[in-house]
Amino acid sequence: MRLNLDKNVSISVHSYAMSPKESEPAVTEFARGVADALSKVIEKRSISKRELARQIGRSNNYVAMRFRHEAAFTLTDIDVICNALGLDAGSFIAGLSVPANVTNLNVRRRRQDDLSTVPLASTAIAASKDNTPIDPERGGA
Repeated sequence: MRLNLDKNVSISVHSYAMSPKESEPAVTEFARGVADALSKVIEKRSISKRELARQIGRSNNYVAMRFRHEAAFTLTDIDVICNALGLDAGSFIAGLSVPANVTNLNVRRRRQDDLSTVPLASTAIAASKDNTPIDPERGGA
């Protein structure tokens, strides 16, 4: 559109719409794997992508773009979808095959000691006779 403000001045106005591909990062191999795995689950259960979109409160276009690998599902999307399908999101993601460029960290749960079996001398817990807290580092009340 061209605006003429004065005989000697004119301004050109252009409207640009950012496409989803320009506004979002590229879809990774792992994100494509998540979409493909979700697609297999909903197909196995005979749930349409339109019905899934309705169940999770997203538009048909939003869901379709992710299944076409034009954008990635967010972790929140995956959690909501898994809840709608009766799946545990953590187990679902853990069950996916990991791309070759991802290192498996083998994260372990923290060990929790059963305090009833730990000798008190080996702990940093102490109490006075009248139950006022004692700081073991300072050695007194």
